[in-house]
Amino acid sequence: MNVPLKHYYAFFDKAAEAIGTSVSDANSSTPYHHMITGDGSPNVIYWNDFAEIFSAVDRNGPKELVAHQLASLLPESKFICILREPTDRLYSSYLFFNRGVTRQSFHNAVTKGIELFNDCVHKYSLRYCTYSWELKERVGSTVNLMQGIYSVMVRDWLQVR
Repeated sequence: MNVPLKHYYAFFDKAAEAIGTSVSDANSSTPYHHMITGDGSPNVIYWNDFAEIFSAVDRNGPKELVAHQLASLLPESKFICILREPTDRLYSSYLFFNRGVTRQSFHNAVTKGIELFNDCVHKYSLRYCTYSWELKERVGSTVNLMQGIYSVMVRDWLQVR
């Protein structure tokens, strides 16, 4: 589901209003406030589905990611990244999206996902396969296997600045 960026911004309207009213020394060229706000959703590091729409993609993956967009919009921002143990994250996500499943169905879904991922990596780069929308569709959204490939995503975020 593609949602306009302005809808995402709207989540921060109340925080922006509170920050605006708390600014001290508003006459200064560098106003200061003591508040911090942000997005705590886990998707921010890996949600790059728009990349194939708005950015060139080659055998190494998309040229522009969410990290590039955020750095462009918020150049002075600081980011804190907390990562969950990948296997626990994968199993928890699978249970969330697949109520009443068995361990065997989880095993089968992950085994299929790993096979598809390995096939992709034999043809393309690790980075390409990590972000591939087509591969996500083939693996299935309930497995979310590529979301745990933190090494690729964190490296990309660190290279943006």
